[in-house]
Amino acid sequence: SISVRQPLFNGFRTTNEVYEAEASVKAGRENLRLVEANTLLEAVSAYVDVVSAQAVVRIRENNVRVLSEELHAAKTRRAVREVTRTDVAQAQARLSGAVSTADLARADLKKARAMYQRVIGHEPSNLQMPPLHLKQLPNSLEEAWRAAERQNPSVGSALHREEAARYAVDKIRGELLPEVNLEANWGVRENANAFYEEQEQASITGRVNIPLYDGGDTRARVRQAKQI
Repeated sequence: SISVRQPLFNGFRTTNEVYEAEASVKAGRENLRLVEANTLLEAVSAYVDVVSAQAVVRIRENNVRVLSEELHAAKTRRAVREVTRTDVAQAQARLSGAVSTADLARADLKKARAMYQRVIGHEPSNLQMPPLHLKQLPNSLEEAWRAAERQNPSVGSALHREEAARYAVDKIRGELLPEVNLEANWGVRENANAFYEEQEQASITGRVNIPLYDGGDTRARVRQAKQI
């Protein structure tokens, strides 16, 4: 025996389910773009943080060398009574502060290098400040807003989720509409009874189901979907 059932109309539920799924896929792709953008931003930030920390360390270490020379000069002048002990003590205090600041800068550099290795996957080596292509930046704040509305993955994902939710409303509303199916059956039996050696049956049936009352459940789910 063979039975075939072909849906002809189901209140556009299948069509709306397909559209809902396609919109959800588009939203997922936008979310992927957001993850990619965040990953690239982390990589750029890690790179520039290392470059910046290296520059700060060079400045702090140079400051230590300058203040060391100033302290040496103050001690020399103190030896010939040109300055007081207070001047020497002040020079020593400035040098101590510079040394402490340099140590902090080196610690920040180690932190930046560790973050770089976590994001990029290997230790930084010979990093230089990259050239800035300012031509790729918006010329005004309004232009930046327009570009964000067109291209921002978060906005795109929200729009596609809204689209999917609208199709979900139509899908549930389709349960209130009639459903039409075409059914075909064919079968054959051998030695069915003593009078026939073979019996064959075939039928084609059109079936229409019309929902009349379901206690308001479908309409309640439609309202729920609209709120979503």
